[in-house]
Amino acid sequence: MRLAAHTAFLRNRKFPVRGDTEETRRTSTLCLGAISQARGRRWAKSPTVTTRSVYVANPGDCNQLPCHHDAKCLPLTDLEIYPACVNPVALITGASRGIGRGIALELATIGYDLIVNFIHNADAARQTATDCIGRARASGPGIRAEICRADVANAVDRNKLIEFAKQTFGRLDLLVNNAGIAPEVRADILDATEESFDHLMAVNVKGPYFLTQLAARWMIEQCNADTPPSDYHPNIVTITSISAYTASVNRGDYCVSKAALAMLTPLFAARLAQHGINVYEIRPGIIATDMTGSVKEKYDRLIAGGLTPVQRWGAPEDVGKAVAAIARGLLPFSTGEIINVDGGFHLRRL
Repeated sequence: MRLAAHTAFLRNRKFPVRGDTEETRRTSTLCLGAISQARGRRWAKSPTVTTRSVYVANPGDCNQLPCHHDAKCLPLTDLEIYPACVNPVALITGASRGIGRGIALELATIGYDLIVNFIHNADAARQTATDCIGRARASGPGIRAEICRADVANAVDRNKLIEFAKQTFGRLDLLVNNAGIAPEVRADILDATEESFDHLMAVNVKGPYFLTQLAARWMIEQCNADTPPSDYHPNIVTITSISAYTASVNRGDYCVSKAALAMLTPLFAARLAQHGINVYEIRPGIIATDMTGSVKEKYDRLIAGGLTPVQRWGAPEDVGKAVAAIARGLLPFSTGEIINVDGGFHLRRL
């Protein structure tokens, strides 16, 4: 996008600055007077800028042009440069590892800025963000990847996630509901506890349901803006599981939660189509992640015995590629669709 076309959008806007942790992030005001004379140049981010610092392409410009701030102007020298207000933005819940990490890496490859949500392992989230930036750099487009700690089962944290997206990027093009948990103990349904059931339903169902509600409201606002971005075509993707329709009697709470989650897609697809927001479900099969590590030998035998027509484990990047296809706009006339990424597990064979 040309910088001149976004002058009104940018005026008085605050741009995020990456700090060592999300708690230390600060914002700096952009000098539009200087930037307007540097058409075609890029903006910068820095881990050390303060709220009184403004980075411009040529600090001397601020002495010659009307300036919209009274802060100290600094040069772009030695800063990490990225194109602002260009890349689409994706929020991926549970993205520090496993399927969420695989999705983040694939979206980075196609030039999406990313919000890497996590709840426990900040180091893993930072590593995912770093790897995504490296992956994007290797494939051409420059991106930003920021981490945000939030528990989707918690209402305050869900609002925090959306507010973080607003303050950090100012737009949201793709929500990926990926965060989910398995029961701590695989218990026979005759012995399973209410505590486990309630916990799984809170994280696997309530969390994505109400996070989607928040994201959808904001997406509608962006679609209805006086001057919405010309390239704005938002999507919502929910990652479920073959457990949505496959009975596992030693983890009934997980199966029930995934079956309930599967209804999220047709509900929101029907409601949001009028706003140009497409909604999809991706249903992974047996994927090699931490969650399946404890049952690897069992599924090795089942796969070798023909459980799936494609006789291998799925990988997180298999799911990531499906999300990337949606993110690239390759399914514009589809919504409410279930995309199976399961090696053919869903096929009924004689």
